[in-house]
Amino acid sequence: MLGIINKGNNFTNLLTYHFAKISEGTAELIDNRVSLEDNLKDMASAFETVSANRVSSKLQYEAASVMISFENNEQVNNDTLCLIAEHTLDHLGYDNNPYAVFRHNDTDNLHIHITVSRVNYDGYSTSDFLDFEKIQEAMRHLEKQYDLKPTLKQTLSRHKSFGEHYTAANKAEEFLKGQVLESIREALIENNNIDDYMASLQHKGIYCRILHNKQGHRYIKYGINRNGETYYFSESNIDYAELDHVNYALKNDKPLVKKAAHEQLTYMRRIIKRAYVSSSSWTQYREFLNNYGIVIKANGGELYYGNHGVENPIFYLDNKIDGRYTLNNLSNKFELASDGPTLTSSFDNVPRQSKPKLSSPGMSSSGDDEEKEEKRRKRRR
Repeated sequence: MLGIINKGNNFTNLLTYHFAKISEGTAELIDNRVSLEDNLKDMASAFETVSANRVSSKLQYEAASVMISFENNEQVNNDTLCLIAEHTLDHLGYDNNPYAVFRHNDTDNLHIHITVSRVNYDGYSTSDFLDFEKIQEAMRHLEKQYDLKPTLKQTLSRHKSFGEHYTAANKAEEFLKGQVLESIREALIENNNIDDYMASLQHKGIYCRILHNKQGHRYIKYGINRNGETYYFSESNIDYAELDHVNYALKNDKPLVKKAAHEQLTYMRRIIKRAYVSSSSWTQYREFLNNYGIVIKANGGELYYGNHGVENPIFYLDNKIDGRYTLNNLSNKFELASDGPTLTSSFDNVPRQSKPKLSSPGMSSSGDDEEKEEKRRKRRR
């Protein structure tokens, strides 16, 4: 497998190229995680909307284009290609970003193109620190995971990323950031209130302090000292998608976060995937999700997932999250015949709302999102 990543600033031009190939019959859109409609206009508009809402204006390139090519005669189905694309983006740090995956069949080598926004759903830009090295690491891992042929050619034509010019000191900072995140995960499991959480981190050598931003929202700042120098990280510097729930989980008196439908869905996909991989029983799976503010409710033979760390939680059908997390698949994985009675619970006694509002991805129960959807319909007419 060969991985190449380039940067740019025009989503419309990127998508126009791929949709032209689709018109020629040499490409197909196999995954759309950016808009409700699979057409150039809506997808480009969705990309640009996310990019326009970025926190910082100091971003040289707002779009990234990732190309993954396979060896001659390599046969890979679309579902596997989507998983490969998702794993690659996760490794590059694009786990909370809108993206689309196109399969191209116009050469002897099967290859996919991923168009992804460098601005995530929270408005923060994704670091391109050592992205060339990271994508090669992802390729080597995926070759082993899916038994694919390794690519011998490693000298690639590419734009050098800003991160590649960083010094060894910056590499050390990335390493320390990972140490802080691991300590945070341990502290979250060990503690159930903010005071014990902070004391636990300080015992592990992690500085921890609650601060307020200009909008009055609370956030936690972390620090770690190495060789006489202290490195500081905010939630967004470490992993905002994972740590955004901390205040809710530890009852830190922070108002419930207002998240749009696509933000809730992105967050749940990320956490549910970790729960699925790391759990060996239904009880572990449910407790893992509950620690991150995600609850599961059953309705007949279907499961619904909802994020109670937000003000207006939307419950999504299991196969809308991912086909791997359906009741049938979980029953096979966890052998629910023994501890499955917990699945008979209905939608009664759901915290913070009497009945969950079941919505399809992209639709929100809030008035603001309904108004935005009405505007989209008018533009389509």
